[in-house]
Amino acid sequence: AETAREPAPAPERAAEAPAVAALPAGGPGSPRGGPASFEIVFETNSSYFPKGTTQNLRSFLQTLPASGTIRVEITAAVAGADVREAGGQGGLRYNRWLAERRVGRLTDWLKENAGDRRFDIVTRYQDNDPSRRVRLAVAGGG
Repeated sequence: AETAREPAPAPERAAEAPAVAALPAGGPGSPRGGPASFEIVFETNSSYFPKGTTQNLRSFLQTLPASGTIRVEITAAVAGADVREAGGQGGLRYNRWLAERRVGRLTDWLKENAGDRRFDIVTRYQDNDPSRRVRLAVAGGG
C-alpha cells in the first residue's frame, strides 16, 4: 500500500523564528547605551511590524541616549529571485521593493518616536538573503 505524501511545510513556517529580538550590546546599564542593535523578522510578503514589535521598539529606544544625534544603520534582507519565475527579474524587483517598504516603516517609526533624539540613518541592503530580517544597529558614541 502506498501512502500519500504530505506537502512540505512552507519555508517561512518551517523555522519559527522570534518576530522581534532586541540585542543591546552595551546593556541597559551602559552610560550611553553603548553600541546596540534591534532586529525584526517580518512575515512573508509583509512590511507591517509583527505583533509586539512596537512595544519592543519602545523598550529598545529607552536604552538609547534621551537626546542628541544617534547614528543608525538599517540593513534589510533582500531575497533572491524565485528561479521558477521567468527570468527572475520580477521577483528581484518585488523583493527589493518589499525590503525598501520594511526599512521605510522602521525609519518612519523612529522619526515619529524620537522625542529629543535625532537619527542619522544609513540604509543598506543584504542581497540574496531570504531571512526577511531588518536590523537596526546603533553606532557607539553619539
